[in-house]
Amino acid sequence: PRRVCVMANQGSCGAQGSPSASSPPVVIPEGPYYSMDVECVASGMRHCDRVVAKVSVVDEQENILLEQYVAPSVPVFSHLTPLTGITANDLVDAPPFEQVQQQVRAIVRDACLVGQGILHDIAWLGLERGRDYRDHFDLVQLFRFRKAPGSPGYPFIVFSLRHTVKWLMDTDIQAHHHDPTMDALYSMKLFKKYRGSTSGYLTAVRQTLRRAPRTPSAAALFPTLDGVA
Repeated sequence: PRRVCVMANQGSCGAQGSPSASSPPVVIPEGPYYSMDVECVASGMRHCDRVVAKVSVVDEQENILLEQYVAPSVPVFSHLTPLTGITANDLVDAPPFEQVQQQVRAIVRDACLVGQGILHDIAWLGLERGRDYRDHFDLVQLFRFRKAPGSPGYPFIVFSLRHTVKWLMDTDIQAHHHDPTMDALYSMKLFKKYRGSTSGYLTAVRQTLRRAPRTPSAAALFPTLDGVA
């Protein structure tokens, strides 16, 4: 089952009305809701050469259900420590990927997975919708800003999780390095706070994010790291 959440100019989730141009209808699946985030290290020099090294899962009550390092399934070229916070020592005696994958499956089997770009995390863990988890919801749908009609490229401006949390919750979750547990936790906080917002309120939130000073991305901070793109 799916809960259709139409962001109207007046009223709450499910109210009737036509969404504004910057607020397309948002469909939120039924809960329970779990947030999940994956951190990877580099297995080669290309930006696509990555292997899972840590997984975190947080429930709707913000309990940490899983915070687990993962033994890489291939040799590590770089741990990208300034970016990931992961060192070689962290992965000593870590369980293999298949074991952690089974742990995740057991936790999220009946859940709707929530997160920023959640399909990337789902893909990294090799999970299949309807088999390993019930459904998913990408936070991008709540905060993306529609460009003016006729603008080239992708029709929305998408804000990073760091930018969104920094300007909406006054917290810089990635000031030093990524932490999948913190990312999962603040993804859940954002989801709970804004999932029932009206169109007018979300439009104001998106305008705030658009007007705020740009938050540097990881790619801008680390264009290359240990020779890795």
